[in-house]
Amino acid sequence: MSKPSSDENQKIERRAKRVWVGIIVGLLSMQVIGGVVTVMLATGDPTQAVIPNYYQAGLDWDIKHRNLDQFVELGWQLEMTVQTADVETQTRQLKIRITKNNDPVLKQRVSASIYHHARGADVQKIVFDEGHEGEYVATTRLTQAGLWGVDVVVEGAHGVAESRFTTLINSASVSQHVEKAGPKTSEDSGT
Repeated sequence: MSKPSSDENQKIERRAKRVWVGIIVGLLSMQVIGGVVTVMLATGDPTQAVIPNYYQAGLDWDIKHRNLDQFVELGWQLEMTVQTADVETQTRQLKIRITKNNDPVLKQRVSASIYHHARGADVQKIVFDEGHEGEYVATTRLTQAGLWGVDVVVEGAHGVAESRFTTLINSASVSQHVEKAGPKTSEDSGT
């Protein structure tokens, strides 16, 4: 076997340098691109939402669940109706009716937090005005069709009671959601 000449050695050495430098630069470039994509997704995508004030929400976990249980213990039933969207003003009217044994629950302060499941960071706070016969009315910019989370807070002489549910809003029609008080049964869960 003959030894490669110095010119051939230099060509082999240059080729090896290019390959190894290319591999190192390629790996570093992939790392930088991955970091940039991660930062862009974390800061620019509204579907990636962090619960506001999540630490305090964790501390208040027991209070929150006591308020949810309070709604059940009072035997209340909540019915929410979402009217057809007003195209000019880009708003909808929400009506909440709270009843106990088909009798309206009157003189309550009702508020709600609503958010679209695809935009969890965009939480709308709504205060309802009492209408007639235990009906509470508010107007909101609930125009996007899809799955919405609703957290209703009812304050009155009983203290604070809460109801949390998810409702599907259609783009062109009236939507209605009925939240029954009491423990879930196998009939409610669909089994």
